[in-house]
Amino acid sequence: MILKGDKYKRFLFVVIPIAIFSLFYINHSIVIEIKEITKNRIDKFASLFTKALNEDRDDVRQYAIDTLIPSLDFPIIITTSTDECYAILNMDGIDCLNVDQNFYSQTLHDMDKEFKPKEIYYKGILANKIHYNDYNIISIIRWVPFVEISIFFLLMLFTIWSFMKSMHSDRNNIYAGMAKETAHQIGTPLSSLMGWIEYIENHPEEYVFGLKNLKEDVGRLQMVSDRFSKIGVKSILEKVSIKSIILETEQYMSKRLPSGNRIEIKSEIDVNIFIFGDRLLLSWAFENIIKNSVDSLRGFGGLIVINLSETKSSLELEVVDNGVGIPYRLHSKIFSPGVTTKDRGWGIGLSLAKRIIETIHDGKIRLISSMPGKTVFRISFPK
Repeated sequence: MILKGDKYKRFLFVVIPIAIFSLFYINHSIVIEIKEITKNRIDKFASLFTKALNEDRDDVRQYAIDTLIPSLDFPIIITTSTDECYAILNMDGIDCLNVDQNFYSQTLHDMDKEFKPKEIYYKGILANKIHYNDYNIISIIRWVPFVEISIFFLLMLFTIWSFMKSMHSDRNNIYAGMAKETAHQIGTPLSSLMGWIEYIENHPEEYVFGLKNLKEDVGRLQMVSDRFSKIGVKSILEKVSIKSIILETEQYMSKRLPSGNRIEIKSEIDVNIFIFGDRLLLSWAFENIIKNSVDSLRGFGGLIVINLSETKSSLELEVVDNGVGIPYRLHSKIFSPGVTTKDRGWGIGLSLAKRIIETIHDGKIRLISSMPGKTVFRISFPK
């Protein structure tokens, strides 16, 4: 599922608060559980300690000293009934003899604020109090959500920065590619125009023949101008015949194949299907795809086959060539601006075709497979 625009923003506004709340809730649950474990262990210790005092049983006292006390790995201060120091456990070598009184008083206050002291009675008289605090790991766990959220936002900022940098790079590639594509598209008919003008000047008696060709080239310039004017502007889609566009494109490209090369463009089209589209832009997209196949033949000759078929829900167009193929490392990014297999390529043709087919016509273009001897591009249009 792909979310776009406002739906994507609403999705983030809902998911991020839920994720943050869940993180804090889980963290709080862990802290509460650890606190409960701490309290239960102190209850058991206090019970045995009281039993050892009141029943004067050496075995219980020995169990408390040898087993129970070493198992308590959180800070503990045992005091008299008047809060005088009796024993200090698990506080980095601090004992009742060397403890600073200010530190001692503050620590007792902090412990009692976190947990109510456990009182030990001897024959009904308050003899000792057990003050205790959380495991040291609790203080770390409490900070975990803040650290995770900070890391998350840092990663998000880094991702946004990387995306913006990538977009900037793509934009530069698009600008450079479009500038070169414009020069190429205009340059061909413009050179032809200049040639025909010179021809008419040298052969004025054949001005009718020359004028006819001049009109064709002016028409081509007009078409190029119309194509570029439609980029970035919402197109008005009309009912068009895919078959007629393909045949016209095939005819146009066949006339402009490199001379002396044995390259054949063959259309295998048995159906005439209509879709809603922009005729000028679709012909531009098909030209770029076929030109990519022509380039893959590298001037050595070969065959380009165009197949058109239909399914219940879509129109399928395949362009197959027997050229050198596309390197595997470029398969996933062949439609990205600036990506090309040619030494002097611009990397704009296929990315432009993808934009025309997918963004403007809600279609799909994919590289199905590519290896030396066979490359298959498939274009799908919804009916």
